[in-house]
Parts: sequence; C-alpha cells; structure tokens
Amino acid sequence: MTCVSVDPPTRAILLRMGRVLAFAVLLWGCENCPEPERAEPPRPSDFDGVLEIGVNGGDEFVPLHDGDDMNVSTGSNGLDMVVPCLRATDVDPTAPIADITVTIDGVVRGAELPGQRADMQSDGAGWVLWDLRVPFQVDGCCVICSEAVVNAILRDDQDRELAGSVRVVLQRGAGCPDPEAECADPSTCPSDGCG
Repeated sequence: MTCVSVDPPTRAILLRMGRVLAFAVLLWGCENCPEPERAEPPRPSDFDGVLEIGVNGGDEFVPLHDGDDMNVSTGSNGLDMVVPCLRATDVDPTAPIADITVTIDGVVRGAELPGQRADMQSDGAGWVLWDLRVPFQVDGCCVICSEAVVNAILRDDQDRELAGSVRVVLQRGAGCPDPEAECADPSTCPSDGCG
C-alpha cells in the first residue's frame, strides 16, 4: 500500500466534496423509507386568538388604538425606545417569542431587543407580556412626533402565531413639537442621524 501525501488546500477540497456527496445521498433517500408524521397546522376555526398592542398603565394593560400617542423614553443604555406590552387570548402563555418592529415612513426604525423569554401573566382579560423594549436605531429627534406603525408577532410553544398592528404618534411627555428634543422639528435632524 502506498501513502499519498496531500497538501492542506487539496485535503480541504476533498473533505468538502465528501460532505456534499454524503448530503446528496441523504437527500436522495430510499424508496421504502416511511414518511415522517406531519402535525396538522391549526385551522382558523381551532385558533381564535387575538393580539393587542398596548402599554403598562401602572400594572394595568392599556390597549393602544390607531391615532393614540405612544411615549418614547430613554433606556439605561442611553437608547431612545418605546416599551409596549402585548395581550393575547387563546394562547399558550409559556415563554412565547415576541417580534416587534416600529416602522416610520415605510422604514423599520426600531426593533425589539432579543432577551430572556418570560411567561405571560393573566390580567383577567387575556395573557400579558409586559414591558418589551423596542429601541430606535436613529437619533431620538428623528422619531419624536412622527406617525409610526407598531407591528407585533407572537409565537407560542405550540407554534401558533398571532399578529397585531397599531398606528401611533411617537412623543415624549412634552407633546409635539417637543421643545426638549435635541431638535424640536424632525426635519432639522442631521442627515446622517436619521439615515
């Protein structure tokens, strides 16, 4: 038997080719293999969940409606953010996954920070996921007094998905226009800050 020495780049190519071949064999499958069991997705009549977007009104869920004001606050990390809560019915409250975005003029300007998943808490009308942080990726003056769409998707442990959306006006406590903002009028924001 003769040993052949293969340089490292060639060895890497041969290993990749071997992996591709193994993957192709797995994809090809076999004729007598049993079909995997597939779970039926929930039918609309089986799942009548509703998702509301709101805010924490002192340990009380306050739903937001189109045209309502939504407060922008500054987090401990210095980022401007909104802090929505989600309330759902007919949902598994065990550590759901929430995905929240804030869109201004068709551009996503804020997205929820991924964090530790938490269980929802009952408030008597549904299950609430409290105080989710959605920081903005631009200067605060670029979002204050803007109309925004808050979109939320909630997925529970049973892979059911709820979606909700609300159109709000973003503001700080001073109202609009905000005289305490870095720039009182979003049109005067630095062009690189509102990117």
